Amino acid sequence: MIEGTFLFLAAYLLTWQALVIVLLLGIAFEHAGNRKSAVFTGLVAMAISYFYFDIPFSTIWGYVVAYFAVGVVWSFLRYRRYVGVMVKSLEKRTWRTQEDKDKAINNLAPSNNLERITSWIIVWPFSVIENSLGDIITAIQSLVTRVFKGIYYKIFMAQTEALRNREEPVEAWTGTGAGNKQLE
Repeated sequence: MIEGTFLFLAAYLLTWQALVIVLLLGIAFEHAGNRKSAVFTGLVAMAISYFYFDIPFSTIWGYVVAYFAVGVVWSFLRYRRYVGVMVKSLEKRTWRTQEDKDKAINNLAPSNNLERITSWIIVWPFSVIENSLGDIITAIQSLVTRVFKGIYYKIFMAQTEALRNREEPVEAWTGTGAGNKQLE
């Protein structure tokens, strides 16, 4: 029974469709900040790729070295971006004490972000895709708010003009009890 279940799962997981699903899950985990799940998903994707594509083990070592080299370079770029975003966020805050400010700044130090940096190295493809898509979404939001905002406002004004200019009789109501009888 257990062998049959294992064979079924192995046959299901060793397909390119499963690989795509695992990769999409990894991107979603990275976007949500769930780095441990993203790392696990990356390792599962590597295992599926090994079995599905039947790559010789000696070739895989070359890919692993190249993979981690790219991951290290990406982690430098990603850490720089992360610290830059966080510094902009911290600049907007008002601090009660200098100690609070120093503590927030020290939280950005590499030694306090080892898990984050390690995950950027291990799951760099997920991180690159998530950051690229995030940039595209941010650009679209910026375009809508800066460029199209005037167009949307004109549409709003044109569509609601008749309603806004319609004069309605004002009726006085008493504020006493249930039913609020109309004044005559």
